[in-house]
Amino acid sequence: MIDDHACPVSSPVWQGYQQALQRFGAVPTLIEWDNNLPNWSTLIDEANKARTIANAVLAEKEYSLSYF
Repeated sequence: MIDDHACPVSSPVWQGYQQALQRFGAVPTLIEWDNNLPNWSTLIDEANKARTIANAVLAEKEYSLSYF
């Protein structure tokens, strides 16, 4: 999986992020963009996407853990 930090986060990277959240739980998340820096709204959109994914995965994880 390659993420060159010069474009939006790719689908395989988002899938890896979901898997990491499922395995490790809530962890700090950083969206890096080193080259071809986009406008502010694009950066915010990527951060919001990470937040949405994290909220969904962590809510599901809490639900599944509540039965044990």
